Amino acid sequence: MVNMVRKKLFKIVEKDTTYYEWYDILILICIWISIIPLTFKEQNNFTYILTILTTIVFVIDYILRWITSDFRLKKGIASFIKYPFTLSAIFDLVVILSCFSEIFNSSYILRIFSIFRILRIAKTLRYSSKFEIIKSVVNKNKKILEVVCGFTAGFIFISALIMFQFENQSFKDFFEAIYWSTTVLTTVGYGDICPKTEIGRLISIISSLVGIAFVALPTGIITSGFVEELNKEKENDEK
Repeated sequence: MVNMVRKKLFKIVEKDTTYYEWYDILILICIWISIIPLTFKEQNNFTYILTILTTIVFVIDYILRWITSDFRLKKGIASFIKYPFTLSAIFDLVVILSCFSEIFNSSYILRIFSIFRILRIAKTLRYSSKFEIIKSVVNKNKKILEVVCGFTAGFIFISALIMFQFENQSFKDFFEAIYWSTTVLTTVGYGDICPKTEIGRLISIISSLVGIAFVALPTGIITSGFVEELNKEKENDEK
């Protein structure tokens, strides 16, 4: 009997269950309502009540997901131990603690989590089917993207190191050189830091040209994969 109830609860909280879409809608509404207090400089009775109500919903959602985690993780009793350490559970817990930080303003420890309040918006991605497609595309092209990201990070570090040696007068410290290298490589180039020597300008030119390829490559991979997944989804719907 208990297992039957838990299985039904799992179907309710499971985002892929079309019959229980009302639950997803409820959570999404609560997420956006919980953001309203963040638009006020100071909390009042209205925002305080909203925070309490949405926090209660988030706590219930966390508990429901926890007590039905064995259906999701399929590892028996070990699922209940493993679930709190999964990425989604940690994310949900941080969001809940950030809500408590608003309710108990006097608690210094809980106020530490107030910086994570904005993460509530990211909770909406869990209920986005298009985000799931993007995640699938990233997973499929994980190795290629890792190589590109690794090469990009290496190029930023090397170019920053060279610039820090030849343009030492232009940077206060090495972190500022990293900042310059990143902005140039991403073709943003704010212009607040400019190379003075010929070698520095040459590195700046190379970084800008390489940056065009680095930005275009992962974008093209994700875009083509996204289009491919959308076409597959369309074909499945037609079938």
